[in-house]
Amino acid sequence: MTGLVDYFVPAHFPAEGLQRRQARIAVQSVFALLGWGPVACALYYFGGSPAAMWAVAAATVTSVITPFLLKWTGSLNIAGNFLILTLYALFTGLGTLFGGLHAPPVNWLLLMPVYSLLFFNARSAMVWMGVALLTWGGFIGAELLGHTFPDQLDPRLDLAHRAVGVLGLSSMVFAVILLKDHLQSWLVDTIRATAAETRTVLETAPDGILTLDLEGRVLNANNAAARILDQNRDALLGRPIGELVVSLDARRALESAAGAFGLTEEHSAVRADESMFPAEIAFGALEGSGRQSVVLIMRDITERKEADRQLRQARDEAIEASLAKSTFLANMSHELRTPLNAVIGYSEMLMEEIQLMSQESPDAPQQRVEGFLPDLRRIRTAGKHLLMIISDILDLSKIEAGKMTTHIEPFETRPLLDEICDTVRPLAEKNGNQLSLNVDGELGPMQSDATKVRQVLFNLLSNACKFTQQGQIILHARSCDASGQMLFEVRDTGIGMSPEQLERVFDAFTQADTSTTRQFGGTGLGLTITRHFCDLLGGDIHVSSTPGEGTRVCVRMATSLESTPAEKIVETLPA
Repeated sequence: MTGLVDYFVPAHFPAEGLQRRQARIAVQSVFALLGWGPVACALYYFGGSPAAMWAVAAATVTSVITPFLLKWTGSLNIAGNFLILTLYALFTGLGTLFGGLHAPPVNWLLLMPVYSLLFFNARSAMVWMGVALLTWGGFIGAELLGHTFPDQLDPRLDLAHRAVGVLGLSSMVFAVILLKDHLQSWLVDTIRATAAETRTVLETAPDGILTLDLEGRVLNANNAAARILDQNRDALLGRPIGELVVSLDARRALESAAGAFGLTEEHSAVRADESMFPAEIAFGALEGSGRQSVVLIMRDITERKEADRQLRQARDEAIEASLAKSTFLANMSHELRTPLNAVIGYSEMLMEEIQLMSQESPDAPQQRVEGFLPDLRRIRTAGKHLLMIISDILDLSKIEAGKMTTHIEPFETRPLLDEICDTVRPLAEKNGNQLSLNVDGELGPMQSDATKVRQVLFNLLSNACKFTQQGQIILHARSCDASGQMLFEVRDTGIGMSPEQLERVFDAFTQADTSTTRQFGGTGLGLTITRHFCDLLGGDIHVSSTPGEGTRVCVRMATSLESTPAEKIVETLPA
């Protein structure tokens, strides 16, 4: 029998869920009706009431559809209402045939809201209660209007009729009681399962969980709380929270619990040995069983605090190391500059002496002396190159230390550009490049740091000359009065850069890739210094490039700087 009942229950109903239990009762009610129906049909047949017989037979056959409807639709709502509607039609029809309001089946209409409440909800039960009351009202109204309901049953079979009615009513009441027991059993099992699940969560949670009453005394504590506080679990019960968390009392706990759900605060907690430790505590309010309590979720954050301290210490040490490195580079650069300037100066003096001797005594044998001229020129070139590298390192160390300042003075822009182009032109012609200057309109004067403006443009033009062979290099300048800025653009037809190379073009000691460093030389500091100089001069720099087609660098600088921006913070480069 159990297997047949389960056959009609939809498979998607949870095995231990309420819906499956309700569906089983609905199917069992149909089976009970199938047992009662033939007996009632026989009684009405021999009692001379064929209409009642056919009504019971029709209701019995129709109710058989309910289990199949439940299986096909998978909806207890559809199948349950279909069964209740079938019973309602049967009881109303029997009442019409056997005396109206005085017929026993009319009283059975009270089972409709009961079934609806057990199968569905209170709203559905109220609907069926309304339907039953309206039906009773219809019978009463009919009798008040003088309508007489027939009684088609043979009076001699009245006792048998009542017995069959009691049997059917008992079957339905039994089904209701059975459903009630199933529901009660399900509720108890659910509560026990929920309690067991909650208990498991509490006992296995890594964080300490404390429950407090309104006076701040511990009602319950899990194992993690006892472990964190290094105390016996039973010893925690009944203790004021202020003895366990010194920076917390009952009033503060209630206020925190009444605030935002899950609010976390840092407090100082005490272990059994009276040692203090930092704890992160989340608060929550718990209401139920007529009492209110506060839930505290505690986490020992000693390790996190120590990790933060070590991280801050490591950061401070890294900053100190970076400053020490910058100071060392600055000192080293100063120490190297002096002998390098001497080497360059002496090489130039020797070259001038040799040239002067050649002019004063052209006929004297100078072969042995003039043989040193190429070496002296190499010494001077190498010395100037090394001096330029050291100057870049010195500038970078000042930038990293935030000590780079500006010397603001007025100067004419166009003569400065002509001077820069004249300086760079030999470098451009060395690689067969053509350098040109394009100016839109009157540039006007600038009030800025002329030395740094010169160095920015010189770096950009030098890079363009270095990475361009047999091409064109253009310096384009224009004044933008609306924004108060001077715009400079350097374009070349050189090797260009890929998007990946553009992403790191401003990184210190970096060129497009290692091959360019080996082929073209340089430290990779030029664009890094240029970017920071543009920042100091109230502007910015943007680079766009296409491999094999060339590079375009746009620089904006403020036309007028009132004074050195002492509060200007230059981004510290990574060590």
